[in-house]
Amino acid sequence: MAGAFTFGMEEEYFLVDAETKVVARDVPPAFFADAKKASEGRISTEFLQPQIEVISSPHVNMADARAELRMLRRTVSTVAARYGLAILAAGTHPTAFWREAQQTDKQRYDTVMDDLQMIGQRDLLCGLHVHVELPDPDRARRRDVPDLALSAAAARALDLLAVLASAADRAEGLPARRL
Repeated sequence: MAGAFTFGMEEEYFLVDAETKVVARDVPPAFFADAKKASEGRISTEFLQPQIEVISSPHVNMADARAELRMLRRTVSTVAARYGLAILAAGTHPTAFWREAQQTDKQRYDTVMDDLQMIGQRDLLCGLHVHVELPDPDRARRRDVPDLALSAAAARALDLLAVLASAADRAEGLPARRL
């Protein structure tokens, strides 16, 4: 599709004990190797050891991107279960102790930690990142970029509202609805 915006997604998860849901203290390197193999290289370690990131391929269609993201979540979750772990998709872990989190051993992360210091040590955060490639960056207008970011934020907010509405409906005993 000529001139289409292609996009890719990166989603970060906490690795937690499958039973207690406490952030994993020691994640075996074999887990990352197995997850990388099972996902055909579509995972990466994150800044802190109890985190993992899945990386989608480039897409032009949201339905295909969602399907791939679901597949990557299932894949990582299945591998994690073999190690007594589970994945938790949350902005921050509700009971994690930042002092217990170990930095991933990687030169890039050493540099980040050196730059951020205390902020880096307390970085128990996960997120979903959407990277968009402009079809013709030389012709892109500065005013188009905020519109694109706002569109992505609005779409995510609508997804969140649908989840909240569905949860409220279930709590009230009402049938599920789709916004």
